[in-house]
Amino acid sequence: MTALVSLPPSAAHPADAVPAVAGVPVLLEAESPALAERLAAWTRRGLALTDGQATEAPLHIEVRSRAGRPAPPPEAIEIVAIGDWRMLCSRDRVFACFTHAQGVLSPAAGRALLWLAEDWWREPLKLQQVPWLCTLAWLLRERDRFALHASAVARNGTGLLFAGESGSGKSSSALSLIHAGWDWLADDVALFQPGDTPHLHGIARGFGFHPALAERLPALPKEPTANKHFAALDGLYPGRRVAACRPAAVLLPRVTGQATSRLSRASPAAALLALLPASGILLASGTPDRAQAHLRALGGLVSAVPAYRLHAGQDIFGNGAALEALLAVHGVGRPG
Repeated sequence: MTALVSLPPSAAHPADAVPAVAGVPVLLEAESPALAERLAAWTRRGLALTDGQATEAPLHIEVRSRAGRPAPPPEAIEIVAIGDWRMLCSRDRVFACFTHAQGVLSPAAGRALLWLAEDWWREPLKLQQVPWLCTLAWLLRERDRFALHASAVARNGTGLLFAGESGSGKSSSALSLIHAGWDWLADDVALFQPGDTPHLHGIARGFGFHPALAERLPALPKEPTANKHFAALDGLYPGRRVAACRPAAVLLPRVTGQATSRLSRASPAAALLALLPASGILLASGTPDRAQAHLRALGGLVSAVPAYRLHAGQDIFGNGAALEALLAVHGVGRPG
């Protein structure tokens, strides 16, 4: 017996509202009413859902916890294998294996089967989010929402995108601005939607950050997750999450260890080269037309908004005012 995952009606979430991610409706179907109830509670805590009327076809994600553990398509080719994390791709399907979760995705069809082991429910929230972020990133790419390994903050409807590899300082820089009054949009995975009015979107709630930042911002919760801490920001900064914003600048941080920070302009070509690794396996696999669309979207982003290299020193981490002052010198982050 399957059951649709429905959200309880309330003033914030009306009964006729459709849960959506990045403006795309998402329908979750669980193998039992009990699983549907657990998922309804988890998705509101773990995913950046919004409510609205459906304006395009929904994504369908079937969730199981017992029978029907998925297996790789026989024709799939392995493209990533790191510990127990594996990903295999065929032309029209993706198989993903995570810690305590597995999935088979059909991106062009907008459908996925996600299997969650009982141990998945006992993991920290940050690790629980991983299979969902992967699944949604693949499916949403078909709807022209292109994923980047990035964090994003916003003010007055315009946003800053911090993109870079793990340890580059993107989450800590973004959190420092949030602590100084900026709104928060995304950590780890941000979505870029090109078009006449381009937008940034978030998928997941909360921020991961380096343990050293907790010493400078003692109000941040200290939930350990692998080599980072994790903070669910809703309670700490209530009313400060935004669902989308217009990109105003791309920041490419790198921790220098110096006392002070500096900002230098990056050319569109240099910014594009820096963003390619941030798109990871999504850009390197899947159908050629989607990979080309992804590349065009990144090119359009760096052509439309300025990019800067943030040489991040010790002065900005935990001190959003210092980072704001540095950005203001270059005209970045002004109210708009």
